Amino acid sequence: MEEEEKPSTELTLAATSSAPQSQCPPEDIVWTTLTLGLPSSTSEKREAVDQNPAPSMKKGPWEIKKRLTTSDLGNRCKLLARSLEKHVMPCLDEEFGQRVSSREGARVIVYDCDTNSNHQLILKYYKSSDSYVFGRKWGKFVRRRDLNMGDEIGLSWDVLDSRFLFSVLQRANQQPASSSSNSRTKHK
Repeated sequence: MEEEEKPSTELTLAATSSAPQSQCPPEDIVWTTLTLGLPSSTSEKREAVDQNPAPSMKKGPWEIKKRLTTSDLGNRCKLLARSLEKHVMPCLDEEFGQRVSSREGARVIVYDCDTNSNHQLILKYYKSSDSYVFGRKWGKFVRRRDLNMGDEIGLSWDVLDSRFLFSVLQRANQQPASSSSNSRTKHK
């Protein structure tokens, strides 16, 4: 009597990216959600993640932090090249990098972790100022989030979903999250 072959119960976890692993080190992988008893469709998976957001997004690994200036409140937001080149560009393929440097720029998704919503912006590199800029629809994004001069925002690259993660880390008129609760005022 032949012995039946049993199915494997071995589980192997791996991060996938279009970039070679050596170009995108593990510390650049932002958040990972493991779901056992996997939902049958992509929309069900996304719904499960949206209903269970990563804990304390304010403390997340925001590789890029920026205090907004007056010029960031118009139709563009300037990001320092070295920040993106260190934390984002190594995780992207060469073709995407070329699109970012092109006259049109590249379309990117920005996931607002505070409102659980996706937004499409243009990311473009300007050699003259050695900076990356969020363009098209940035002004609408600013108005929607009521961003002001002095607000601190955080950005990270989500390797698994190929998008930026965004959060308002601190409003200009508020105390840092680490200050004592006695100094906070409640608004009704």
